[in-house]
Amino acid sequence: MSDLEDPLYKNWVRSALSLKYLKHGIHSFVDRIAKQHHKDLLFGYRKDTGCAAKSCCECTSENLLPDHPRNGCIQKFRSKCFCNNTGGRRKCPNHFCSRFYDLIVRAHDERNPIWANTDPARWFGDHWATSQCFLGTTGYSDKHTAVETDASGLLSIILNNIELRSHLDCPDNVSKARDIRNEIMHSTSFEVDDEKLCWYVDQMILVLQDKKELINEEAAKNAVVNLTKLKRNQIYISEEDVSEMRRGALSAAQDGIKHIEKKTDEVMHRIEVKRKQVHEDIDAHFAKKMREQDKQMDDKNIQTVDESDVDNEAVELTAEEKGKRVEQI
Repeated sequence: MSDLEDPLYKNWVRSALSLKYLKHGIHSFVDRIAKQHHKDLLFGYRKDTGCAAKSCCECTSENLLPDHPRNGCIQKFRSKCFCNNTGGRRKCPNHFCSRFYDLIVRAHDERNPIWANTDPARWFGDHWATSQCFLGTTGYSDKHTAVETDASGLLSIILNNIELRSHLDCPDNVSKARDIRNEIMHSTSFEVDDEKLCWYVDQMILVLQDKKELINEEAAKNAVVNLTKLKRNQIYISEEDVSEMRRGALSAAQDGIKHIEKKTDEVMHRIEVKRKQVHEDIDAHFAKKMREQDKQMDDKNIQTVDESDVDNEAVELTAEEKGKRVEQI
């Protein structure tokens, strides 16, 4: 009995295949906007510096130091910023990569780029090397074009890149599509019922028919046609399709582990920041209390001294009065 004879499993394969159609419908759109965004960043560099950007092939992820100072880090997590550990790092000798690094950070929706996928030496001449900074996870360093990038990567770039998001009428649909992708590719049962399959496909069609621009993209229109056929079970599923989807699921599982590790690092970082803040608040509280107690003690000592002076004056006055009485007698 072929696995495809199991309707739930076949629906899972169709669900995974729908991601392939989604990718085909959006990759040219993402590439076009990413290319324009790269030009805008280069223009921003010229606007900030007054000089045209220069090509650089000397900077790497290991030796580049950002333009911003360490004590003024602009990245969400300084522990992930190149400024965190300055050993062996220096500013770009061509005065480009360091400042372009900062421009990328500021163009990220959460100011949290992932640098493992990119190569700074390619930033000047390759728009996709810049786009790789907006991916949501590692594992894409060998994907040098939009065509090579899967649906998950393209959706992450759209959501994380402020400029790309601005070309959408409803970014929430993209967020839902990304969640659907994770649900499909991280499935442990490899089973999807008819109702869920239809919902998956409908959500992807919403992305492709986004009213702002995508709805007019020819590739998006073709993808909608294929998704509609897929939903109606009008597309033949081959064993080759099955193998491809299974390989994709295995790769996604590995990416999922990396994503969990990434989230764990972020949570641990937040816990550490909170712990330090709590300790600082406690120290500040006790320091304030000690200052208040010291002030109270000082005030009490002053009062004691004043009362002692009054008592001495009273004693002196009494002695003087006694002297006068003796003289009178």
